[in-house]
Amino acid sequence: MYKSCPLYALQSKKMLMKVLGIQDKKWTKNIYVQQNISPFIDCMVKPRLVEAPKQELKVIQKRIKNGLMKCRFPNYIFSGVKGKSYIDNAKMHAGIKYLYKIDISAFFPNTSREKVYMFFKNELKTSSDVAEIVTNLCTYDISIDLVEKKEIDTFIRMKKIKHINHLCTGASPSPLLSYLVNKSMFDEMYSLCLKYNVNMSVYVDDVVFSCDKPIQPEFRGRILKIVLKNGYNISKNKVKYYGSSDVKKVTGVIIKPDGTLDVPNKLKFKVTKRFKDTQKGSELNKLYGCVIAAKQIKKNIYPSISEYIMNQKKKEK
Repeated sequence: MYKSCPLYALQSKKMLMKVLGIQDKKWTKNIYVQQNISPFIDCMVKPRLVEAPKQELKVIQKRIKNGLMKCRFPNYIFSGVKGKSYIDNAKMHAGIKYLYKIDISAFFPNTSREKVYMFFKNELKTSSDVAEIVTNLCTYDISIDLVEKKEIDTFIRMKKIKHINHLCTGASPSPLLSYLVNKSMFDEMYSLCLKYNVNMSVYVDDVVFSCDKPIQPEFRGRILKIVLKNGYNISKNKVKYYGSSDVKKVTGVIIKPDGTLDVPNKLKFKVTKRFKDTQKGSELNKLYGCVIAAKQIKKNIYPSISEYIMNQKKKEK
């Protein structure tokens, strides 16, 4: 599973720096890496912790992500895997009568630095010093910010985040690492699914189960126990069970009872609003982005708005 990853079995700092294209040894020092991450609370939709890397660190993290993408992933993983998207995740469950979904609460910040280190050390079989450096590049210690930024301290308490030093929320390798360091947890869920003849998919912190027969409370209870046993909590307000006649929502995609996919009302509203704003002289690219997102779900939606965008873009040339 891991041997195709360029980080596999690296035993020296020199080789690690070569693989990650690191020119300066300062990036092997944790204190320097930490100085290149800026945490803040993003309240755009709902409060969430963002630990944003500066550009140079972002480039290094992207190389780590690209290396991890060469690992082999099971079919049930849809996040961070080349050629798969959140829409593919929803399609997997289209046309199946019953659906149960859970959300792992504050998944990245509740994934400890120790878990990340043990993955690089034991699964990728790197030397201790290599595992230490790569872990430093993928995690963040937020302890200083708890003192200096009250809003971050409030968020950490509200979300009951257990690990101050954790998987970096703004780092590109994090979606893949959140699975890789918790592979045993997800594999246990999948084994249970095979026993109960249930489909399963994982998209970062969203885990979805579907079956043509009602999904039994016993199965659902055992899934929750697996999550809790591994040190995580479930977002109770995001646990949802759908019956055969229900309209279902999976990773932002609507699944109708007949199995066809549809664009969520929130995105439809955004397209309509931005179309009106564009006619008043607002930025065309924002409308274009929303329409593209909708078309990924429903190919032939918004033909007249699409034509309008194309005509406007021709005028701009």
